[in-house]
Amino acid sequence: DVRELIAVVSAARMLKAECRISPAQKVDLLVRGRDAAHSQRLAALRDSMVFVGRFSSVEVLAPADQVPQESLATMAEGVEVILPLAGLVDMAEERKRVAKEIEKVQKELGGLEGKLGN
Repeated sequence: DVRELIAVVSAARMLKAECRISPAQKVDLLVRGRDAAHSQRLAALRDSMVFVGRFSSVEVLAPADQVPQESLATMAEGVEVILPLAGLVDMAEERKRVAKEIEKVQKELGGLEGKLGN
């Protein structure tokens, strides 16, 4: 259980960093287990997740629950860790940033392909 707790908190911190959200900013977090039993174990860890991760709240979703459309997710120790972005990130700005990053990587890839062609 401690391993799952650490994995969830680490994954949530990574998601916050990816969106350039301050580590000190408290956020709501959603987690979803593999099945109902796993979700119950996660629910038992909810208070620990809030305390250790310094989250505003942690909601445990059932396996069939829908995830908010504007959210970022990752997997950690079989737990889906979901960070809802509504109100935290300007989605238009985030789309521009991601498009710029994709363009940069594609340019870099083109340069590497050119080097390999020589």
